[in-house]
Amino acid sequence: MRRATLLLSTLLALVGAVGAPATPSATLGLPFSDFFEPRDYGGHVQVWSATEDAAGLMYFGNFASVLVYDGARWDHIAVPGTTFVRGVAIDAADTLWIGAVNELGYARTDATGRRMFVSLRERVPENARNFGEIWRTIVTSQGPLFLSNTWLLRWDGDRFTTLRLPEGSGWNLAAAGDDVWVSAPLAGWFRLRQSASALQLEPFARPERFQRQTIMTVLPEEKPGHVLLALSRRGWLRWDGKELQPFTTDLDAELRDQLLYRAARLPDGRLVAVYMQRGVFILDAEGRMLARIDDGAGLPSKPIFPFANRRGDLWVCLQRGILRIDARPWLTWFGPERGAPRSPISPPTSFRDELYFSSDNGLLRLAPAVGSQPARLVPVPEFTSFLEGITVAGDTLIGYGESLWEWRGPGTKPQLLPGEPNNVFEFAAMGTQPGRWLAMRDGGVHSYRRENERWIYEGAIPGLGHIRSLAETAGGVWWMGTPRDGVFRVRFPAPTPTGPGVPEITVFNTANGGLPAGHGWTRVSVRGGAPLLRCEGGLFRLSADGKNGRRRRNTARGSPTARRPRARMSTCRATDSGSRPDRRDRRSS
Repeated sequence: MRRATLLLSTLLALVGAVGAPATPSATLGLPFSDFFEPRDYGGHVQVWSATEDAAGLMYFGNFASVLVYDGARWDHIAVPGTTFVRGVAIDAADTLWIGAVNELGYARTDATGRRMFVSLRERVPENARNFGEIWRTIVTSQGPLFLSNTWLLRWDGDRFTTLRLPEGSGWNLAAAGDDVWVSAPLAGWFRLRQSASALQLEPFARPERFQRQTIMTVLPEEKPGHVLLALSRRGWLRWDGKELQPFTTDLDAELRDQLLYRAARLPDGRLVAVYMQRGVFILDAEGRMLARIDDGAGLPSKPIFPFANRRGDLWVCLQRGILRIDARPWLTWFGPERGAPRSPISPPTSFRDELYFSSDNGLLRLAPAVGSQPARLVPVPEFTSFLEGITVAGDTLIGYGESLWEWRGPGTKPQLLPGEPNNVFEFAAMGTQPGRWLAMRDGGVHSYRRENERWIYEGAIPGLGHIRSLAETAGGVWWMGTPRDGVFRVRFPAPTPTGPGVPEITVFNTANGGLPAGHGWTRVSVRGGAPLLRCEGGLFRLSADGKNGRRRRNTARGSPTARRPRARMSTCRATDSGSRPDRRDRRSS
C-alpha cells in the first residue's frame, strides 16, 4: 500500500459515499497557501489593501507604491510624494483608484499595458487638501470615495465633492455596491446619501448593546437590499432594509470581544473574517466555521485585510508580507498542528460514521470541528502498535502491521486473529468468494474466512511465497508482485469449504512477459480496472501482443498450476524513474 504524508480533504469527499461524517465542514483541514515575503515583491513589510482588475492582475497597497502581481512576476506602480498606500479599488471601467497619505488619484492602463499613477490632489478643494491619511477607498456608481480621519471625498470625473466629518477618530467606510455605511466609535452609524452635488450622512440608530462599535465591512446577500454588517466587536448583524437581526456564527463565544479588522465574501458565498490578534477564519454562509488559519496553523504574520478574487483565491494582506490562500473547500490538508504525524499515514477509512487512519504509531481518528475549534487527528488509545493499514470487515475494523487485529470500536480492546499472524502487509477481501480474505505476510499469502462473526485461519496458499503486493481485478483475477520473480496472475478456479482452492498461476517475468532485465521488486495496483506494474524499469501495463504459452502442470497433488503468459507487460508512456524498496521491503529483505 502506498502511503501519503499529507491528508487531502478530497479523500474525505470520496469516502462520503460510504458513510463519512454527516457534516462535511466539520472534517475540513487547513487550506493550502503561498506566502510572499517583502523580498519576493520588493517592497515594504506592511501591506494594507488589495484589489483585482479585469485581466486578473492583483494590486496591493504598500509604501509609496502599489504592488502588481500577474501570477508569476511582481511589479510596482510608484506613488511619489507619499508614504503608506492604504486604499486601492478597481471600478467598472477598470480604473485603479489609489488613496495614500495626503495623496490620491488613479492609474489607467496605457497602450503598453502598464499603469502610471496620476495624482488628483491638486483638484481637491483647498480647504480639504491636507486631508491626511486615506484609510479606505471604495467605488460606487457615482464615483470613487476616499475616507480620511477628517474628510470624505468623491471624484465624479470632473471635480471633487467633499464632506467634513464630525469630530472624532476611528472613522470607517464600508459598502456593498451603492449601499454605503459610515461609522465611528463615538459619532455613531450613518448611511451615506449621495447626489450629484452633495454628500450627506444620514444617522442610523445604533443598537444600545453595540455602543462604540464600528461597522468594519458590509457584505451583500442574495436578496436585493439585504446586507451583512461585520462589526469591530460583538459579532455580526443582518440588515434587510427595515430592521437589524443578529447573525450568529461559531466565532461568537470565543471572539465576540476581539477586534474584527475586516471581512470579505468568497465567490461561492462563504465568509472570511480577519481578527488581527487571532487570525483568519473562513465560515460558510450560515456562520459555521470551516477553517481557522492562526499562529498554530502557520500564519506567518498578523492579518490586516482580506480580498477574494474572481477565481476564488483568498488574498490576505499582512503586517509582514502577503498570503495567498487556496480557498477551494474540497482541498485541505492536515499537518502536525492538526494532529497528523510527520511520518506517513494511510488514506481514510470510514468506520461507524467516523474516519480512521493507520500510522506508524497506531490508529488515528478524525475528531470533527466543534465551534471555533478545528478538526484534528487524535490517537485511538486502544491501538498504539505500528499499523501498515486498516480495512472494514462487517461491523469490525481490521488493523494489520506487526500483527492482525479485529477491533469493534471505542471502549473495546483489539483482538488478535488466529494463525499467529506477524508482519502483515495487506489484508484484502476476495470479491468472488464472499467472507474469505487474503493476508499478505512474510511467509507468503494466507487465507482467512469469516463465519458467524468469528475468524477461521485456513492456512498458507501453496505457490505464493514471497509476495510483496497484491490487487484484484474483475472476475476474481489476482495480480501479485514479488521481490525478484516478476508478477503472478493468480486465479482460484475451484474454491473449497476450507480454502480458496489451488491457484492457477501465470508468471510474467523477463523471459516470459516483457519485463526488463533487472526489474527487481514489482508493485502491482489496479488503475481503470486493469493491473499497473511499478518496478525498477518504470511503469508497465498489460498488453495482448505476446505469444501463446504452454501450460505447465506440476504433477504433485494439490500443487498450483503454472502457465506462461499469453499477454505481455508493455511500458507505459508516462514512466517512473524506478521503484525503490519501501519500508516493508527493508524489513523483510
